[in-house]
Order: sequence, then structure tokens, then C-alpha cells
Amino acid sequence: MKLKKFLLITPTYRRPYMLRSCIMDAMNQDYKNFFHSIVIYQDNTNYDYTLVYNDLISNCLDKDESSNIQIGYQTKGNQHDNYINTIKQAGYTTGDIDYIVKWDDDDIHKADYLSTINSVIDLNPGYNIYSFKLKTQLNNYHLKHGDYHNLGAFPDRAGMPNTLVFDKLAIKAILSLSAGPGFEDTAWVNHCNEIGLTFFLGKTDSFIWHIHGGNISTGDWLEP
Repeated sequence: MKLKKFLLITPTYRRPYMLRSCIMDAMNQDYKNFFHSIVIYQDNTNYDYTLVYNDLISNCLDKDESSNIQIGYQTKGNQHDNYINTIKQAGYTTGDIDYIVKWDDDDIHKADYLSTINSVIDLNPGYNIYSFKLKTQLNNYHLKHGDYHNLGAFPDRAGMPNTLVFDKLAIKAILSLSAGPGFEDTAWVNHCNEIGLTFFLGKTDSFIWHIHGGNISTGDWLEP
């Protein structure tokens, strides 16, 4: 069976402490065939956060001992374009990458998260979008368990927005979209649903949803 290659995409917004943890989560994966594209989006500042993560980069090597990470800086725009630019930074072409994995900087990806995605695709081939319900949430310091679905903004057959995985056809659909109001992942999922792409909804405990005070969408849910 062909070894799938994943592109992890992480637009981040001046949160270098989270970026470091995000890189370490990727480095710690037991599935190694991926490339990680990170863009740090800023306003009019010129901070260079290299000192925060430069000791990690030398360890970010793929199976061919080539660097599997690229970190760039751009001026912050709308969320859709920030993600699209992060995809394009990696030099994405449909021949290079099999799936794109949304890899948020503020969540916790356990070591078997990518291998879980790989196994799910192997056991359930042919879907355009894969996503998951989540079993665990870290809210401030409260570790909670439940059945976390999609926050209500997606069709029921899609899971949590931070777990989305797109095949080549879904990536093509996303790249064809123009930025609009609202969150990028809602626009992506609803567009893919409207054009008839197929969804697989699973459940995983290899991913912990982290709610903190800086969440752009869920910060108001932070518990004291």
C-alpha cells in the first residue's frame, strides 16, 4: 500500500509559546511521512521568533533526512487567505501531497494522531474529507471528557473543525474559494458539502481540544 504523505498546515498569530509546542507535537509523531508548513502572521511588527524554536528545527527531518518543516512570516489577512497562503508556502501541488491536515497551534496532538488518521483512511478509503468527534477537552486546567462534535456550524457528517483532513479533490475545492465573512473552516466544509464531496466522521482520543483565553472562536468558553 502506498505510503501517504500529509501536509500539516499551521497559520499562527504571534503565539510563539504555542508554536513551540505545536512543532514538538509534530516532531513526536510516530508517523513520519509529512511536511509541516507554518506561517507566523503579524500586523505591523517585525518580531523574529526564531530564538523560540530554532533548537528544534535541526531535529525536524523526514525519512530521507531532509527538513520537513518550513516557517515563514507574512502580514496578517483574513483567515481563509492565511490558510491558503500557508498551503502555498509549501509549494503544494497535487502530485506531492496526498492529504492536508489542519494542525492548529493551540491543541494537543498525541504521538499517534497522524498514524490514527492514516489507519482510518486505510480502513475507510475513498472519502474526500475526514474528521473526528473528540473525547477529551482541556479547558484552562480542567480536563473534561465528553462527546464533542462540530460546534453546530457544520453539517452533521463533519466533525470538529480542528481535526479536518482533506484529500486532493477537497483541496482543489478549497483553493478555488475566495475569502468571505466568517470562519474559514465553516466556509470550506459547507462548500464541499454543497458540491457533493464525501465525508467520513470518526471519533478519536489521539487529539485533545484545548480551550484557552486566546482562542479566536471559543475564548469566551474558558472556565476559571
